[in-house]
Amino acid sequence: PMAAGFGFDPKKLEVIKERLFKLAKEKIAKKKLVKQIESECVMPFELVDHEMVDLINTFEPFGQANRKPLFEIRNVEVLDFASMGKDGAHLRVMLGGGENDGDEASSSMSGDNSIKAIGWRMGKLSDELNIGDKVNLVGSLEFNVWNGRKSLQMILKDVVGVES
Repeated sequence: PMAAGFGFDPKKLEVIKERLFKLAKEKIAKKKLVKQIESECVMPFELVDHEMVDLINTFEPFGQANRKPLFEIRNVEVLDFASMGKDGAHLRVMLGGGENDGDEASSSMSGDNSIKAIGWRMGKLSDELNIGDKVNLVGSLEFNVWNGRKSLQMILKDVVGVES
């Protein structure tokens, strides 16, 4: 693609913005305006553990110039879920299982083979989820330390249903 530019009188900025938005609505197909999230890689669920998060954290500090890595985890089972926070604005999901590249996989994992995930401003998804659903996720991995207990958690950026 080549770059392009144009000049205009700053006093006409609002008129130009209105016309550009109108043209964009007319000319750009809605299917091309789908939000995309880039992940670092597809990570098998069985690699999500304390050691992996420790390794990720060696790349700190994270910020604008060094964003926290996002990982895709496929075909993960919803073990439990609930909306949380004021007005149910956020989502808490307990996940287990996951795609494992052809190795034997149990359809439902619990205990050490599960991970809590938090979806900020994703509370409405609780109306669409069911226990036992298989989903694909994109998010970052981190530790949650609460009451002296350290656990793994995923901060969700996207959730896509696979099957019920």
